[in-house]
Formats: sequence, C-alpha cells, structure tokens
Amino acid sequence: MTIRTATLRDIGPLSQLKQQLVTQMHTERPDIYQEHYEADFFAEQARIEDSQQLVLVAEINGQVGGFSQTFTTQTPQNDLFVPQEYAYLAMLYVAPAFRRHGAASEMVRQTQRWTHKQQLAYLELSVLQQNATAQKLYAKLHFKPVYQSLRWEAANENTESDL
Repeated sequence: MTIRTATLRDIGPLSQLKQQLVTQMHTERPDIYQEHYEADFFAEQARIEDSQQLVLVAEINGQVGGFSQTFTTQTPQNDLFVPQEYAYLAMLYVAPAFRRHGAASEMVRQTQRWTHKQQLAYLELSVLQQNATAQKLYAKLHFKPVYQSLRWEAANENTESDL
C-alpha cells in the first residue's frame, strides 16, 4: 500500500470513489446528503493543484482504492472567536475491497503531518454519529470531541401549538 499526493491522472478514480462515498453517506443520512456526485474535472484539478489543500490517494496493488481531501480554512472573523487558521479533513474514504490495510490511518497520519508542516493550529473533521468505525479510528489517532452539533427539524413537528 502506498499513500501519495493525488495527481491529475487520479481524477477518474477519485471521482468514482467520491461517488461511492456520497452514496454511502446518502444511505446513512438521506436528509443531508445528495444521492449522486457529479465530478467537475476543473474543480478536481483545482483541488489537486491548490497548495492550501491536500488530496491524498491510497494505492493498493496499483489501484487507487481510497482518498482523503483536506483544506485550509480559518475561524469566523468576528470578536467572539480567537483567529486561527486550521486544516479541515472534509472527506476520507476507502473502498470496501481495500479496507483493513491501514490506508485510512495512514492518510490521516499524513494529513496530521501536513497540518503541522503548514503551521496550522489544528486538524478538524466531522463524523456521522452512525459511523462507529470511523469514530474508533479517529479516537485511536488522538482526535477528541470538541463540540456536538444538535439539530431541531421543523419539518418533523406536528403542530405549532407544541412550541
């Protein structure tokens, strides 16, 4: 297994893997995630070439079987927050046939090293509550919960009188 920075040759396999990830996320949370992902070659090219982003691929037996995508961002610019620039791990996916080879762990470790090298304050990510496997992985790699997102969905309320 090799973890490496994505190149333009990887756009096809990356697009297929992103579709698999979106399909899986849609299955788990159809209220949040679209069912289909339409890759835009030029958007993917821009991500790969942007020094403020890190796109990694996991290559196993010569095939791209996983990827991660991280970008640099910053805290909201207002008086409430301490201004910080940080990395956000937006996507991480390993195809089922390629799992259990350490690809996800190694992509996160390389992302942690990149975050440190870029002198960013921290690396943040979000994980679905239903994804216990990912939660275990991130805990093993020293990620800690910082806050919990809660949601009230107006569409699920029967009457306004309950409010």
